[in-house]
Amino acid sequence: MQKIETYVSIADGTDLVKMTEKRFDKSVKDAHAENEKKKEGEPLTTVPESVHRQTFAKYEAESLEEAQTLSPDVNVLLTFYNRGLSLHLENLISGLLTDSGFQPVEGVYDLLENCGRLPERTRTKKALSTDDMLAHIKALPKEQRDAIIQEFMSVLAAD
Repeated sequence: MQKIETYVSIADGTDLVKMTEKRFDKSVKDAHAENEKKKEGEPLTTVPESVHRQTFAKYEAESLEEAQTLSPDVNVLLTFYNRGLSLHLENLISGLLTDSGFQPVEGVYDLLENCGRLPERTRTKKALSTDDMLAHIKALPKEQRDAIIQEFMSVLAAD
């Protein structure tokens, strides 16, 4: 599945920092709001300025077949899988070791049962509210919005 997202980079000292366009826009809005509240003579909050702004097409597989289409080389596919699994298990280990109620086991703590399970926070996808869904659709290019509207219309016509 293709996801379209826009990112912005801003200068932070001598480094460039990447953030989503939504986060950047909120930072700009917040800086302006802070400056409006300041009294005369108080130093103003620096309003972030973008150095680069780019919209990217990113991809996620919704099935094993789609993952194989996106990454036909099995070594590449396994590398991506292993990296994701490694991050998942490292997060699990961090959660266990920072939980005051964790009880270490004798010997090796086997994480195998966690290899086929999503972490708690991603087990279920939260349904979008109508407002959120409309905001996402409005942010899409016109061609994509038109395609979504056509799909909605065909679903409604089928009922």
